[in-house]
Amino acid sequence: MEGRQTRVPIKRVADRVNKAFMDDFMDKVPLEMCFPVMGELFIPNVNLVVTESEPRKVTCRALHWTRLPDISWELGLLVSHSSYYFVPEPSDLQSAVSILALTPQSNGTLTCVATWKSLKARKSATVNLTVIRRPQGGFHPLSQYEAGPPIAGEPQICLNFFQS
Repeated sequence: MEGRQTRVPIKRVADRVNKAFMDDFMDKVPLEMCFPVMGELFIPNVNLVVTESEPRKVTCRALHWTRLPDISWELGLLVSHSSYYFVPEPSDLQSAVSILALTPQSNGTLTCVATWKSLKARKSATVNLTVIRRPQGGFHPLSQYEAGPPIAGEPQICLNFFQS
């Protein structure tokens, strides 16, 4: 058989070499597959009532993410000012909080958006915001609750005004 050559398609040889390599490799190295997990995203209050032109902060929490997302806000209302920042939770490296500071001028919605650009994944949470106009004269129906509603059994100070 001298001088005679056998032709073996290159693809078949490569497949056999790759299969042999992978079989050997799989016997020696345990295979572990990891997938990123999108955690929870929420705004604690789904309906907010605020006073027109008064600054307000809204919090959005991202919990139990394998990799923290980028968080942004979509404003579906008129504002005279808005800004936000994002900080990881010091006690939980898989969680973070984003705080939106705004001065609302109208009713509408606020949407907190978490994205993973590399995976083109997105998750969102929305809150309804109702703006109440402060009447002339300074009294506002929400002013009695600015420090929180009264607690049962707690001493209260009452002021009575009489017109003479």
